[in-house]
Amino acid sequence: MLSKFTLTQKMTASATFMLLICGVINGFQFQNVISEIRDQVKQTSAMNAGSVADAIEAQYYERYGDVQAFAMNPYLHNNDPKVISKTLDQYANAYGIYDLIVVSDLNGKIISTNTHSPDGKALSFKNFENPKLNEQDWFQKVVKGEFTSDSDQELVGTFVTAPKFESWIEKLYGEPRHTNVFATLIKDEKGKPFRVIANFTNFKWLEGELANMSHTFMKHDSSFSHMKTYVLDHDGVLLAQYDSSEKEEKRILTDAQKLGNLNFATMNYGPTSSLLKGESGSDHFKGKGFDAYFSFEPLAGKKFTKKLGWGVLLELPNEDVVGDTRSLVYFFYGMLIISIFSLSLFAFFYYKKIGQFLTQRVDSFSKSSKVFHENAANLLRSSGELSEASSEQASAIQESVSALAEISSMISQTNENTKLSLSSTTSIVERSVAGREVMKKLGHSMESIAEANSSLQEIAEIISSINQKTSVINEIVFKTQLLSFNASIEAARAGQYGKGFAVVAEEVGNLAQMSGDAAREIEVLITNSEKKVDSTLGLIQRRVKEGGLVSAEALNAFNGISTAIEEIKNQVKAIADATVQQDVGIVQTQKAMTLLDEAARKTCNLSNEMKDSSHTLDEASDQLSLHTHDVYTMVHGTKSKAVSVETSLHSPVAVEPDLNSSEDLKLAVSSEINADDSSFTNAA
Repeated sequence: MLSKFTLTQKMTASATFMLLICGVINGFQFQNVISEIRDQVKQTSAMNAGSVADAIEAQYYERYGDVQAFAMNPYLHNNDPKVISKTLDQYANAYGIYDLIVVSDLNGKIISTNTHSPDGKALSFKNFENPKLNEQDWFQKVVKGEFTSDSDQELVGTFVTAPKFESWIEKLYGEPRHTNVFATLIKDEKGKPFRVIANFTNFKWLEGELANMSHTFMKHDSSFSHMKTYVLDHDGVLLAQYDSSEKEEKRILTDAQKLGNLNFATMNYGPTSSLLKGESGSDHFKGKGFDAYFSFEPLAGKKFTKKLGWGVLLELPNEDVVGDTRSLVYFFYGMLIISIFSLSLFAFFYYKKIGQFLTQRVDSFSKSSKVFHENAANLLRSSGELSEASSEQASAIQESVSALAEISSMISQTNENTKLSLSSTTSIVERSVAGREVMKKLGHSMESIAEANSSLQEIAEIISSINQKTSVINEIVFKTQLLSFNASIEAARAGQYGKGFAVVAEEVGNLAQMSGDAAREIEVLITNSEKKVDSTLGLIQRRVKEGGLVSAEALNAFNGISTAIEEIKNQVKAIADATVQQDVGIVQTQKAMTLLDEAARKTCNLSNEMKDSSHTLDEASDQLSLHTHDVYTMVHGTKSKAVSVETSLHSPVAVEPDLNSSEDLKLAVSSEINADDSSFTNAA
């Protein structure tokens, strides 16, 4: 189905669809941002309501304590009304919010009041109507000690009333005064109540806080056109109102018909019902006569009496909250629609240029595919011839390599045998040299034996000399025996005195006898040794002569053998060297032939691969023509006009493009497109 459309139409539709998706996603994100902004406005509004409540509670706490501080002043115990009035005037002037401060007895009779207004003007008591304080509910409760307080707070000892317009105060000032009462007991030195003090406080102590806080909020956030702040009592009755949209002098509501009479609960105005339940929060409310964001906060802090049930209501126009966000929404969706339209239009013309560029390039590809096909056919034919020649060359080189391999094998075998012969000859030469050295050592040994024979002769002479010395010993022994015998005779002649000498002579004779025996034995041994030495010397001399003759003959024979073997060794070495050189030459020739063989194989393989590649290239050229036709169809769609194509025999015919038969067609060449064509530049 999509094939009926052109590439420009398909790509433009895709781009537009993607833009719409992005727009929807951004729309969701934008709505989340708008919701966060509105939630932030709610939080800010709720914080503002809480700040107003805190400010009112702080002022209330001060007014609650002021009247108790006044009651402790000892001047109020004075019985002179002028002294009391002077003190009350000072309080009125110092605080600036107390329209009238009344001191009365416990029966409601007024003892004294301030005589000047907070701004220092004298009050007119000409038409003053003495109010019946004892008939007032608040006065009766103060006298009974029933003060406005909570069980869990420290605010005790003061009674507080809701604000209202008192007619008798209006006559003093000549204009309406919106006041509420803070009253307590005055006690004597013993702590016993004996008077009552009541501060008729102008309600601007609360209205001023509304004005200040509203001004601060409006200055901090300039996006709000105006703001309304209400203070309601426990029944939803309006106690105070500040409207920043009014003129400066009318922003604080002073209408006695509304203040103290207008009930927001019965009007079902905004979140009044939630406020009266002690709830706090911020939300959008829409009803009869209002469409705004309301923030509500009950006055229930530690510095305020909760059982009064007062609360703060903050109203912001809904248009201020959603107005900016609504304009942002309009702007966002307007810009989104314009952007989608503009980008879709741009995409249409841009993709149209690309389509024109692709059409021109497809025509160029068609001509290139024709040339590509012809060159592929020529390459196929040439690669076939090269493959045949490479095969013949490879066969001849293979035969040469085989012959060289056989020759190399024979030379290698001869070389191995020559090496073995050379090794054997070298071994024989080494052994002959060793035999000659042995014979030389034998001759030296015979000379050493001859030298030893001379030493034996010297030993024989020494033995002969010892024999002669032994004869001398025998003579000495004989003479000693003779002397011993003579000594014995002389000792016998001496008698008793010669006995000791006779013993000595006898012992000397015994020693001479023993020495003679030993000398005879030595003589016998020496005589025998002399005979054996003479016999051994004769035998050694004969053997030495024979060994010398034999050694000389053997040495001459070994010298002749060594000379002959050395000549054989030199001849075998020369043969081995020649064989090694032949083997090296054959190996190098074989390596060269192997390289030629490998080159021939590679050439043959490359020629075969080239032949296969030529086939593949020829088929690819056909496929290129078919793909060119498919691209043309994709760009222009199946509803485009007929195009010129070629068959596989390159005969041009005119056909209608059809996706089902595009594989049997090739797009004909229309024109050659230069790379610097203006359509290429425009498309880029």
